Amino acid sequence: MNTAVPIMKAGVLQCRRPLWQGGEPLAEKLVCGAPVRKPGESYCADCRAALYDTPQERRAERRAKDGTKPRPARVSKFRTFDFTRRRAG
Repeated sequence: MNTAVPIMKAGVLQCRRPLWQGGEPLAEKLVCGAPVRKPGESYCADCRAALYDTPQERRAERRAKDGTKPRPARVSKFRTFDFTRRRAG
């Protein structure tokens, strides 16, 4: 489905991901135009997924580049309490 619209005609609820390559005049510049989730967002779900990596993807990419392993999970240190050694009162 082709929803591309000229940048100057893109509405508040339309994706604004640029679809131009270089020196086109402003009147010929197109944006995606697909619906966004709510007013104030710039990109539709498909464009957002294409433009942004998830935190998990960024971590995996960084580890592959650095050759590091994931940190161990944080485990809180609980004191053990021996209930069998109660004082007789």
